[in-house]
Amino acid sequence: MNNSTQKNETSLEMQKRLLDYQGEDQIIEHEELLRQAQAQPPIMIKTKFDRFDFLLGGGIEETDLAILTGNTNNGKTTFGIALAVNLSEQGIETCYFSFEMGNIQVVRRFPQFPQKTHLLCMPAQYTHKNLKWLEDRIVEAKIKFNAKVIFLDNLDFIVPLLFSSNLDISTRFCIQTLKTITIKHNIALMLTAHTRKNSGDPDIMDIKDSKSIGDLSDWAAVVSLIDREQGKGNVKLIKNRHEWGHMGSIFTLHDFQTRETSEMNEEQSKAIETATKKEVNLKELDFTKQL
Repeated sequence: MNNSTQKNETSLEMQKRLLDYQGEDQIIEHEELLRQAQAQPPIMIKTKFDRFDFLLGGGIEETDLAILTGNTNNGKTTFGIALAVNLSEQGIETCYFSFEMGNIQVVRRFPQFPQKTHLLCMPAQYTHKNLKWLEDRIVEAKIKFNAKVIFLDNLDFIVPLLFSSNLDISTRFCIQTLKTITIKHNIALMLTAHTRKNSGDPDIMDIKDSKSIGDLSDWAAVVSLIDREQGKGNVKLIKNRHEWGHMGSIFTLHDFQTRETSEMNEEQSKAIETATKKEVNLKELDFTKQL
């Protein structure tokens, strides 16, 4: 029945049509939904950063829309690559869409990136592209390579696909579309986004361009550098919608020789926390010899 026919139907005809309706979007009882939920328990994807998995309540959920944010040049891409590597090393297929760097740049910067990870690098020119094109590439990654987690680096290059002059509305629509894609195709999306300010300690309201980015995400983490020379970093959850999740931080170490990022052990993390409370110069804490 087309829309014009529906407009002319009587109330009784409408009730009869809907009483017999059995489409995919029909109204179903709570008991049926409960049976479906029990038959399909949530899949938690481990990041191999133990404390980060704990904070997330077990790991990345299969339909997450997650935001990695932070000030410019503070390690968002480095941490995103580290997550992708950890997933791939567990046999979890990932795709990394790099809109900021070409594929050769990514390989040179992160030589440890496993070959079994299907690295998808897109050009910085988006002529004749749109969000449907992006959805097609995401679904293609899933059906061809069984990808379960997609990294999109970064939002500044995705919003222009809408060709709209209203940045706030475009950003909100973009985030809504990405969240719809996670549910529709049962796939997790990790999206990097800049902050409005480039100093201080950002929070959920500081994500660039639209507050809807934080509102519509399942979790968001701020990535920041504590000590650039020694590769000390902090990944702080600023939003967590996971049922068993927690708020908190993990401290990371990036080895510039191997290009690998690891989670600080408990002793190192406590030393950072203690030094921060005492306002000690964090550069005095040299953990590089323990890597």
